Amino acid sequence: MRTTMNIFKMSIIMTFIFVFLGCATNRYTYDRSTLEDQQCVLNIPKDITVVKFNDDKVNWRVGYNIIHDIEDTFSSPKKREASVIIPEGEHTLTINYSSTMDIPIGYNSYNRITRSAKGIEITYNFEYGKTYSLMPIILGDRIAIFVYIQW
Repeated sequence: MRTTMNIFKMSIIMTFIFVFLGCATNRYTYDRSTLEDQQCVLNIPKDITVVKFNDDKVNWRVGYNIIHDIEDTFSSPKKREASVIIPEGEHTLTINYSSTMDIPIGYNSYNRITRSAKGIEITYNFEYGKTYSLMPIILGDRIAIFVYIQW
């Protein structure tokens, strides 16, 4: 009887652990008081972190999710994004970029390359009702981040 109770308790605990590990947030709202007809959406890809929105410090990035990590290991990786609801208007974003890639150089050997940049500033005029995405462009040692409208 006691063993059955312990197994039951352990199964409940494990269920809660898996539920919470799968709940890393990737959706943010900058200002909840902004009216719906004055909002737009900014999508942020996995390698980018927005650290400042105008003069406010933020930490907008794709959250870690162990379920997605396991899924990506066994299937083709999906494009992970964080979504932020922001007010329309001209805003300045300060961005950090970091990406690590393993490039095969022979049988079972890889060369790991990390590219990163901090403090990239972008000023853009965001329009109501549109969805925007950030996109890194890498040319040699230079990293630029562009804002584009998703259709």
